[in-house]
Amino acid sequence: SRRRGSRRDPRGALVVEGLVAARRDEDVHRLMQTYIAERADWLSGLVRTGQNEKGIDGELSAEAIAHLFLVVALGSALLPPDIHSVNRAEWGALLTRLIASLGPDQQGPS
Repeated sequence: SRRRGSRRDPRGALVVEGLVAARRDEDVHRLMQTYIAERADWLSGLVRTGQNEKGIDGELSAEAIAHLFLVVALGSALLPPDIHSVNRAEWGALLTRLIASLGPDQQGPS
C-alpha cells in the first residue's frame, strides 16, 4: 500500500489549509490572496511567453489559463491519489489533450 502523502509536496497541503483558514480569518485571507496572486502572475507570465512563442493561442486569456492551472493544482492537493486515484496513463492522456487544445488553431482563421 502506498504511504499516505508520499511523493507529494507538503506545501500543497499548507496552501489548502491556508485557503480554508482564509474563509474564517481576514488576516489569513489577505495573506492567501497575495500568495495566490503571486502564483497567478507567475503562471500568467509563463503563458504569455508561450503565446509570444506561438505555442499557446494568443486569443486565449493568459490569466484564465493561469487560473485553470491553479484550480487543477489546488484540486490535486485536495484529492491526493491515496484518497482517489485514476489510471496514470488515462490521466496523462487527458492532460495532454487539454494542454494541446490551448495551442494555436491549426486550421487557420475562418
